[in-house]
Amino acid sequence: MIDPALFWNDVAIEVARRDFDPFPGPSGSLMIMPEQGGPTRTSRALAMVHLAMYEAFALSEPAPPSLTPYGLAVAPARGAWATAAIGGAASRALRDLYPRQAPFVSERFANFAGMLLASGTALGDVSRGQQFGEQVFSALAALRQGDAAIVSQPDDKNFTLLDGRHQPDPYASDQGRLNPLWGQLPAFCREAVMLGGAAAHYDHRDYLDPPPDHDPGNPAQGYQQDFDEVKQLGAAGSTTRTVDQHLIGTFWAYDGAWRIGTPPRLYNQCARAVIAALPGAGATLTTPQSLRLLALINMGMADAGIIAWQAKYHYDLWRPVVGIRQQDDGLGYDGGALAAVTASDPFWKPLGMPRTNQTGMFTRTPNFPAYPSGHASFGTTCFEILRRFLKGRVDTGTLSFTVMSEEFDGKNVDPDGSVRSVHHRRLTLAQAVRENIESRIFLGVHWRFDGEGPGTTHGWGGDAIGRKLARRIYKRCLV
Repeated sequence: MIDPALFWNDVAIEVARRDFDPFPGPSGSLMIMPEQGGPTRTSRALAMVHLAMYEAFALSEPAPPSLTPYGLAVAPARGAWATAAIGGAASRALRDLYPRQAPFVSERFANFAGMLLASGTALGDVSRGQQFGEQVFSALAALRQGDAAIVSQPDDKNFTLLDGRHQPDPYASDQGRLNPLWGQLPAFCREAVMLGGAAAHYDHRDYLDPPPDHDPGNPAQGYQQDFDEVKQLGAAGSTTRTVDQHLIGTFWAYDGAWRIGTPPRLYNQCARAVIAALPGAGATLTTPQSLRLLALINMGMADAGIIAWQAKYHYDLWRPVVGIRQQDDGLGYDGGALAAVTASDPFWKPLGMPRTNQTGMFTRTPNFPAYPSGHASFGTTCFEILRRFLKGRVDTGTLSFTVMSEEFDGKNVDPDGSVRSVHHRRLTLAQAVRENIESRIFLGVHWRFDGEGPGTTHGWGGDAIGRKLARRIYKRCLV
């Protein structure tokens, strides 16, 4: 029988994909209305699913247990139903978080139950396991019930029209701001914030340094270097961006694209590919190990999103599409007067996040501030947890895996109307971190320091968040 952790991980990321399937709107044109929209909500939903799976098994596996419980208010109920409890927790979580997907989830649970029965699990144990798993998720949902006001908060348009501050994409002037209060959510890995069991909140200042000053009068911090880089490499008509760089930009995108979804899906797909690439002779993961790894990855990405969004709306830094157009005095809201353009290009447009399956939608930029990069925050957290978890089992420096991005699956359609080719990419963990960070420069939607940079204490960008957070989570959470 397939590892139940991987079975339900596959169901979860498929549900997250279906959440972005278009349907006819009131006017007859296609639209999407995701129940867990944006990478923030997707990361939280996947953390809830995988943590419930982990806890259901940890509290029901026969003695002696191999997993340390997370600490929900549920009494252990150990017996022959531990594997069924994984499915009960996952299916209940997915039905609650994605109500429109309930029929699909119920169908997958029926398939899962059939596999359990075929493997010799008694019908009564399947039923008891399902009920216990649902009880575990209910306890987790109760623990996180305070999230509701922030999770349900609609986008707002409270922009600060000053130079250096985040402003609407000129190519989508009705754009709002996604999740400005997300950084107020409590941590999933409470021990990463403070030792002990109480709910705790992150402080982004513990994880990354402030971004460099965008003022050209303060060149020592390196802003101008990163400005020039993305202006060249990320432009829609760039003559310096290579074909491979263009491919990398699109490969790692998953920018809420129709029929694809958000970046946490891709990083889960990468994690599955890494697990599949593990050699035998003791390196293959057991079900408890898979449950812990996937819980750590998805809790880690959810917490990375909390830290990143807290920093995003604290620094409120403009995106390249605005910063490159408004850098010079006399352009934008600085109140100055322009004698001649020096650094700015008021007509600059980025290659943009690929609006896959939306023909004619070009040069768009995400609807939240630049610093730090969400991609770098989520991705580095995922790959660093993988590296730490697998260290000692395999050589994590040379371990390679092959993954197909759904941006290149031979089915999904480029904004120019053509069906993109199939593309499989072979990567090490370090290469995955590097490409994921740089992909956003190649699309023209991020400055390099949004992803990485030296800083003064912690470092700049999402990479700094991911490395420190992964270290803390691996050492302190579910141990």
